[in-house]
Amino acid sequence: MTLRRSLSAKLPPPLKPLTQFIYNYWWSWTSERGSLFRVLAADSGV
Repeated sequence: MTLRRSLSAKLPPPLKPLTQFIYNYWWSWTSERGSLFRVLAADSGV
């Protein structure tokens, strides 16, 4: 089961669609965001 489905299963029906957006912002709050951008920069050749 994915994290999104796991979270969705715990939410009341009116809030379930929000799980589509929650994980789009993973990079903005995770402590790993710096490494994410380093990997992206390395992949792009910057």
